[in-house]
Amino acid sequence: MGTQINGLPTGGSGQQASQKASPKGSQRASQLLSQAQGELQTYQTQYQSGQLEFWATLESAQATTAALSTEMDRVLGNVRRSQQIRAAIGGVIIVAFLILAIFRWVAAKNARLDAEKVLRKGQQKVADRTKGLLVLLEDAEYHSFKSYTGATEQHAQTLLNHITHALTLIGGTEVILTKADQLVHQGRLFNSFFTRNHRRAIALLTDPSMALPLEPDSNIQALLNSRETHINDVWRSHLSSASPVITTPSSNSSSTSSTNSSTTNSFQNILTMMAEYREMAIALLDELIRKDSGIADYFNQIEASTHTAEANAQKLPTFGKTYLPPNDWFTLPAVLGTLVPLIAEARGYLVKGRSIMADDPITAWDHYADGAKRIVDDTTTVVSIGTNARKTLLPILANGDQALHPYSVDTTWAHTHTESLSQQLNQVALEATQAPIAEPLAQLEQEIKALGDRINTIVRQDAERRTVAPVQIQEAETDVATARERLCREIQSLNLFQKGSASGLLRESNRDPSSYIQTAKTQLNQLKPLLDVGDDSLAQSHLDRIKTETQAAHQLVADTQAKLAVYPRVQPELKERILQLHQQRKETYIPILQHIETIYAPEVLQLVAPEVGAGRTIEDNPDLAANLMAKGTDTLKLAVEHMNEAHILMAASELEDVDRLLTSAKAQLEAIATARQILERRQQTALTDYDALYRRHQQTDGQLNNQYVRSPTRQLGTDLQRQLTQALTDIQRRPLHPYQAATRLEQVETLRKQVDQAIATDRQACNTATATLRQAETNIRSAENNIDSAHSRHFRYATVHTSEAQSTLRRAESMANQAKRSLQSQHYETSIDQAKEAIADAHQASREADEAVSRARRAHNAEERRRERARRAAAASSSPSSYSSRSSSSSSRSSRQSSNRSSSRSRRSSSGSRGGSW
Repeated sequence: MGTQINGLPTGGSGQQASQKASPKGSQRASQLLSQAQGELQTYQTQYQSGQLEFWATLESAQATTAALSTEMDRVLGNVRRSQQIRAAIGGVIIVAFLILAIFRWVAAKNARLDAEKVLRKGQQKVADRTKGLLVLLEDAEYHSFKSYTGATEQHAQTLLNHITHALTLIGGTEVILTKADQLVHQGRLFNSFFTRNHRRAIALLTDPSMALPLEPDSNIQALLNSRETHINDVWRSHLSSASPVITTPSSNSSSTSSTNSSTTNSFQNILTMMAEYREMAIALLDELIRKDSGIADYFNQIEASTHTAEANAQKLPTFGKTYLPPNDWFTLPAVLGTLVPLIAEARGYLVKGRSIMADDPITAWDHYADGAKRIVDDTTTVVSIGTNARKTLLPILANGDQALHPYSVDTTWAHTHTESLSQQLNQVALEATQAPIAEPLAQLEQEIKALGDRINTIVRQDAERRTVAPVQIQEAETDVATARERLCREIQSLNLFQKGSASGLLRESNRDPSSYIQTAKTQLNQLKPLLDVGDDSLAQSHLDRIKTETQAAHQLVADTQAKLAVYPRVQPELKERILQLHQQRKETYIPILQHIETIYAPEVLQLVAPEVGAGRTIEDNPDLAANLMAKGTDTLKLAVEHMNEAHILMAASELEDVDRLLTSAKAQLEAIATARQILERRQQTALTDYDALYRRHQQTDGQLNNQYVRSPTRQLGTDLQRQLTQALTDIQRRPLHPYQAATRLEQVETLRKQVDQAIATDRQACNTATATLRQAETNIRSAENNIDSAHSRHFRYATVHTSEAQSTLRRAESMANQAKRSLQSQHYETSIDQAKEAIADAHQASREADEAVSRARRAHNAEERRRERARRAAAASSSPSSYSSRSSSSSSRSSRQSSNRSSSRSRRSSSGSRGGSW
C-alpha cells in the first residue's frame, strides 16, 4: 500500500551512517532499522486485512522509529565529533612541530654562540701559551746550547726537554681546536636545529675527561709548519731530530719513553701540562742563570768568611788568660787544624770549585760552594761559642775559686766539667766535615751557660751557709731563750707553775721550738758536702729548710705568748658562762618547756624538733644542754691543770673546746624558746587559715542553692559543712595540735574544691541539656512546616502521602518530651542523649516529606505521558488514510516533542527546593 513512517532512513543512508559510527553504535542502528521495517510491513498487512491489532503494531513501529531516530542522531553526532577531533589533532601536531622547530633553532643558535665563545677563548689560551714559550725560547737559547759539562749539562738538557715537550703539545692543541672548529661550522643545516655538535665542541675544550687520539709525529709537524718567525732554524732542527715523547710533567725525564703510537689526551689537560712544563723550564733557567753568573761572587764571599773565622780562631787563646793559670780550654784546635784547611788550602773546596765553575757551575755551586758555606757557617758558630766560653765561663770559674777556696769548698767538679765541655766542643767541630752540627752546637752552648749559672749559684749558697743560715739559727735560739724567761715570770704571776723554772717553758709535745732549731742545725751541717760536689739543687733545699724551721720556732714563741696573754681574761669568763647557763636552764628554759608540755600534745614536741635543730624531741634539750655544760666544766678544770704545768698551747686549745661546748649548750636551751614561738605561730596560722576557709565555704554553700545542683553534689556540700565544723573543733581542742589542725584544714580545702568542681559540672551539664532540647524543638517545628508544605502540594494525576513523615515526627516529639522530663528530674546526660535522638528523628521526618513530594511528582509525570500517548493513538485511528502518508514524520516529531517535554519537566522538577517549591 506504499505506507512509510516518516524519519525512517533508507537502506543506503542507514548503512552509511552505520559505517561511519562506532561498531557498537552501527550494530544497534541496524537492528532498530530492521525492526522498524518489519513492524511497518506487519502493520500494512494487518491494516489491509482489517485486523484490529494494527493499532498496537503501529504504536510499536512508532516507538521503534523514535528510538532509531535518536540513535541515528547520536551516531551522526559522534561521526562529526570524530572528524572535528582529527582535524584539531592535526592542527595541534603541526603547531607543535613548528614550535619545536623554533625552540630547537633557538637552542641550537645559543649553543653555537656558546661554542664559538669557548672556541675563541681556547684559541686565545693557546696563543698566550705559545707566546710565553717563544719568549722562553729566546731566553733559553744561549744557555741551552752552551758547552756545559756534568750536572750543568744535564740541567740544560732537562730545560731543553721541558721546552720541547711544551712546544710539542701545541700541535696537539691545534688538532683539538681544528676538530672543535669543524664541529661548530660544518654541517650547518644539522647544526641549525641540533645542539649535539656544539655541546661536543664545548666539551672538547672544557671537559678534562673528553680526550682525542693524538699522533706525536703530527704534533711536531704541526709545530714545524707554524708561521711563527721566533722558532729559528736551531730549534726547528732540534725538534725535527727529537723523538716524539708523550709524558706528563710530574714524571721523571729518565722514565719517559719514546713512542710513535697514538695517545689520547684532552684540551684542558694539554693546557695544564704546557703550563707545568713552562713553569719547570722557567725555574730551571732561572737557576742556571743565577748560578752561572753568581758562582764567582759566591766563592769570594765564602773565602772572606773563611778568613774571618780563621782570624777569630787564632785569637781564642788570648781570651780568659788573666783569670786562670795557662790552659787550652775552648781554643778549638780542630778549627785551624782541620776545618780551615778543608776550605781554603790547595785541595780544599774553594780551589776545586773554582776549577770547574766555568764548565759546570751547578756542580761548583751545589757541591763545593754550598758545602764550603755550611762548613764555614758551622766553624763561625763553633768559634763564637768558644770565644763566649773563654770570655764568660772562665772568669766565672776563676771567681768561684777565689770565693770558695778560702772556706775550703772544693771546685774540682767545676774544672772537670769545663774541660769536658771544651773537649766536646772540639769533637763536634771535627764532625762538621761530615754533616751539619747546628743541633749539637746549640745543646753545648746551653750546657756552657748552665755551668756558669751553677758555679754562681754555688758561690751564693756558700755565702748564705756562712752568713745567713747561722744568723737565722742564732736569732731563733735567742728568741726561744728570752721567751722562756718572760713566759715563766708571767705564768708564775698568775699563781701557776710555782715550782717550775724557765727551762720548763715551751716544752710541750710536738710544740717544742728547740726541736725545730736542732733540725735547722742538722741541715746546716749537711750543706758543705753538697757544695763540694756542686749539688746546687739539694743545697738550695737545705737552705730553704733552715729558713722554714727557724720561722716555725719563732711562730711557736709568738703563739704561746698570745695564748698566755688572754688566759687571765678567758678562763674566768668561761667559768662565769657555765654558772649563767645553769641558772638560765633552771629558771628560764625548763619552765618554758613545762609550759609547752602543758598546752601541746606530746607528739607536737617531736614534730617541732627538726625545725629548731633539736634531736628526737625538744624534751631532751635540757638534758643535752646539761651534759654539754658538765663536759665544759671538766674541760675547763683540765685546762687549768695544763696551764699549771706550763702547757700553755694545750690549755689554750682546751679553752677553745670549752667555748664550743658552752655555745652548743646555749643553742640547745634557746631551741626550747624558739620551739614555743614556732608552735604559737602555727596555732595562730591555723586559726587564720580556718577563717579564710570559712569565707570560701560560704561562697561555695551559696552556689549549692541553685536549682541545677544535683543530689550527689548537695551531699558533698553537707559533708563539707560537717568536716569544717570538725576542723574548728580540732583546732580548739586541748592539748593543742597545730600540725594536725593544718592537715585537717588541707583536707577540708581539698573537699571544698571538689564541691566547686561538682557544681561547675552540674551547671555545664544543665546548660548543655537545655541548649540541646531547644535545638530539638526548633528542628521539630521546621519538620512540621516541611510536612505541612508537602501535604498541601496538589498534582493533577497524583496525591502526596506524608503518613510516614508524620509518624517519624510524632516519634521525635515523644523523644523531646522525654528529654524535657529528664531535664526536669536533673538527669542531664540522659536528657542530652534523648534530645539528640529527637533532632535526628526531626531531620528524618523532613527528608521523608521531601521524598513523598518527589514520588507524587514522578507518578504525575508518568500518568501525563501515558495519557498523551493514548491521545495521539486515538487521533491516528480517526484518520488512517492520512496517517499512512504522514505517520513516519509525525511519529518521529511527536517522539522528539514528548522527549523534550519530559526533559523540561525533569529539569523543572530537579530545580525545586527541599521545602516543596519548584
